[in-house]
Amino acid sequence: MHGNVWEWCDDDWYRKYGEQSVTDPRGTKKANYRVDRGGGWAYDRDRCRAAFRGHFGPRFGDDCLGFRVATVLPSQEK
Repeated sequence: MHGNVWEWCDDDWYRKYGEQSVTDPRGTKKANYRVDRGGGWAYDRDRCRAAFRGHFGPRFGDDCLGFRVATVLPSQEK
């Protein structure tokens, strides 16, 4: 899946992470930028990995940015 399009995430983008470890952070909807991961087809291979964080403004649109549709199956609900 890496290298197809950047995956738009619901995380706020900050230049540096905080000191605490965070798993599956939620965006605040107040940040100027959102995190994108995975690398798009028009970018260098060094950016084509899940650990690379990029950022776009919330109104940005391009053919190298997308999102993943996901659902929770009833047996997986907590």
